[in-house]
Amino acid sequence: MRTIPQIHGFADDSITDRVATCAVAVFDAEHVSDAEGVVARHLSHLGLPKEARIHCWELFHGDARARTIWAGVGVAAIKATLESICLDLKPLSYPPVVVIGDISALPSGWAGPDGKPWTLDAKGIATLAYHRAFGLIGHEHGPTNVRLWIDPDKTKIPWADGRRQAQNTRRVHVEFRPGDEPYELVPDVTTGPKPRLIDIADLYAYTAARVKSSSGEQRDRWFEVLYRHINPREIPGWSMPNTLDWQKGD
Repeated sequence: MRTIPQIHGFADDSITDRVATCAVAVFDAEHVSDAEGVVARHLSHLGLPKEARIHCWELFHGDARARTIWAGVGVAAIKATLESICLDLKPLSYPPVVVIGDISALPSGWAGPDGKPWTLDAKGIATLAYHRAFGLIGHEHGPTNVRLWIDPDKTKIPWADGRRQAQNTRRVHVEFRPGDEPYELVPDVTTGPKPRLIDIADLYAYTAARVKSSSGEQRDRWFEVLYRHINPREIPGWSMPNTLDWQKGD
């Protein structure tokens, strides 16, 4: 009998010219509905409809926000709401997992299965962050006990000996017990409305990217405060995973 996953992870990424981040919001299955209710309640306090989504790139770029249903909400109200959401989700969730990759420290290329060097683009770099985060969660909770969701992304990216849709590069093999066959963790990619809690992963990943990319006069103190509220398990650095899926492009 197949194990019914009891750990649900919702993942998203954020990329700047300095870092690539992947964040996973992790919940027990029994708390997912309550967490979705927290988000919906706070958005309703702003007068937003239930279909409103939290997409940070839009929220914090005025021209983009002006074209969304957030157009009438001021930045101060947005920040207060996001801060409250993060605080209210903490009792319902495991500490979020955030992978921080220094892009400048990533090797520029390595040999693929045919011995020829290949280089990742930005989305491929993000895939390495997904691998690290998913591998950690799968190893700690047991890969058969975990269900993961990601945003659909059909963009073709360089991968191994061809090109693959970005969403299809983000599965990872997890060796749970020494000697056992690695288990393949394949994240769900929904064709309908995406799960509400992917928005929270977007918020976590975007906040991490802002904090880790800023310095000196460019620092945004509010994002630093928010990151402390989120208080994720932060995984720094890169290592070349030994679980890359070398299938040909699709």
